[in-house]
Amino acid sequence: MAFDDRFEYDIFVSYAHNDNEGDAPWVSSFVKHLQIALKQRLGTDISIFFDTSALKGNEHLKQLTEKARLSALFLPIVSPSYIVRDWTLAELTAFSQRNNSEGKIFAVEILPIENRAECTPPLDTLISTPFWYRPPETSAPIPIDLEMDKERFCLKIADLAEKLRSELTALRRQAGVPVERRKTPKSSAPSVEGKTVLLAQVTGDLEAERSRLKSYLEQYDIAVISEDNYPQGGAEFRQAFAADCRRASMFVQLLGEWSERRPPDLPEGYACSQYDIAKAEGLKPFLWCRPDIDRKAREEHRDARLFVAPELNATGMEEFKARIVRFAAQQDKSRPPGQPSSSASIFVDSDQTDFELAKVLANSIESIEARKRRVVLPVFKGLPEDILRDFEETILECSGMVVVFGQSQPTWVRARLRHVSKLGRSRSEAPIKVLAVYLHPPREKDELGIVDPQIIWIDGQNPDSPDVISKVLGALD
Repeated sequence: MAFDDRFEYDIFVSYAHNDNEGDAPWVSSFVKHLQIALKQRLGTDISIFFDTSALKGNEHLKQLTEKARLSALFLPIVSPSYIVRDWTLAELTAFSQRNNSEGKIFAVEILPIENRAECTPPLDTLISTPFWYRPPETSAPIPIDLEMDKERFCLKIADLAEKLRSELTALRRQAGVPVERRKTPKSSAPSVEGKTVLLAQVTGDLEAERSRLKSYLEQYDIAVISEDNYPQGGAEFRQAFAADCRRASMFVQLLGEWSERRPPDLPEGYACSQYDIAKAEGLKPFLWCRPDIDRKAREEHRDARLFVAPELNATGMEEFKARIVRFAAQQDKSRPPGQPSSSASIFVDSDQTDFELAKVLANSIESIEARKRRVVLPVFKGLPEDILRDFEETILECSGMVVVFGQSQPTWVRARLRHVSKLGRSRSEAPIKVLAVYLHPPREKDELGIVDPQIIWIDGQNPDSPDVISKVLGALD
């Protein structure tokens, strides 16, 4: 029986038969454990389409693609074999071309794929959960095996099952189907609201520890950003990680004896890069390593400079967890009643044509403020709905906003200002305390046609503009 009776199947599992061979077929074991985890979370049966028959010809493929279209969610088991098989790609294409398929494809990687963007349809935009790791003795990736690494396998299954449960439940709510509220056991500790932790990508030896830390923080109502599928390339990785930094207020990084890889376009390595980006974005960092890692191992580590960082906690994990929660609680207590935690943050907004100008303006604000205030820039990479949600959440989190009007179209600027006004009308108080428009050459452009005494206009060609910016910042105090 399907959890969502509007579909023939809740989940369609698409895979290459090469990945399910041998005495212990990997995909069969994966599907069995995923089904159990989902039944535990949903409290009812779950219908998974998992075809184990040998391929029989075009008529069989037609049946498979039709069943894919009739499923609520699509789960491809991605591997090098998957992307070269016409049958698997036909199933993926059939589901992708269905109405409302966006956000309903949950890829599972049993081995990494190069040139994901070149696949048809492209795989780089999919929600992805890696089920592989690189052991320290070799650079070759290895699928996570249930028998050899049961804890890591089960943690990954639990994480994926929670994502699928959340999406299936959301689909039923959108259709107006009543959904029984989950009764989640609460910790007896006080909750900490308004805090978001960015949990760094880690090496394979720390994945289990990272998952347990994530669960612990969420018991205290601390939101955790914990991505496993950042683009594994220099520029793309930095951009994606910096975007997540702007959504967070704290940065947590776990260090172990294994070393992160150092691709040619990221010579500092993933571990050091994450730390540097988080610091540059103004996040409070918390670093941890086991106290029994000896001095020589730290000094010879490829990421040795992180082991001498002032934020490193070489303590037991329980003490480290408590320190993070205490810091979050102290930050909340230090705010005046009713004041949002990010009240000193300033959002410098622009479209892509003015983004370089926005970065210059952001640097100017930071130099004036000596980094006393957090400056947030817009995000352009991601699904349209995710970019819009990030924009709205940033507006609600920041107390100051400067909209850059240089090369951008007047209609874009007007739409941004309308959106801010609309959010204000939906709340009891304005989401933005100070709103400014930064005018910059070219001079020859259409007027905005807006007269609003609440907007501060900044002339980017006026040499006195820094004084005007200072007044904007002073209005936030």
